[in-house]
Amino acid sequence: MNQFKTFKPSSSHIRGLFTSWIASIKAEDLLRVSRFLAIHTPMTPNLMKHLNAERIGLLPEGAVVDEKALFEALNSGRLAAVGLDVLDGEPNLHKGFRELDNAFLLLHQGSGTVETRTAMGFMALDNLDAFFSGHEPPNRVV
Repeated sequence: MNQFKTFKPSSSHIRGLFTSWIASIKAEDLLRVSRFLAIHTPMTPNLMKHLNAERIGLLPEGAVVDEKALFEALNSGRLAAVGLDVLDGEPNLHKGFRELDNAFLLLHQGSGTVETRTAMGFMALDNLDAFFSGHEPPNRVV
């Protein structure tokens, strides 16, 4: 007869454990052991130039995005390569990136799905409809 009950955690229990574990990790500690780094985040004021020269310097070999520090790290060999979807100052890119063999510039291709581009088209139509009806466009670009 089995005296022990099998513990079957719920998905919310697992999610809670994972979330608290992730929240306890400092970016600097993670960077020190990262062989690969992919950053998937919206640009918010508190993340502006978050991956700066100091943090890039913590990487064992390579990752991403104070553009000047990134360029210097790529040019010196500190970083092996980078693939970029968004850059500061577009469309005026840092000229050096175009000359690097280890920089892959695929600007805004991350949103290049049929579904996303279709949704973007409908957003534009909604903006036009609102504007010509005398209302504030719902997705105003300023």
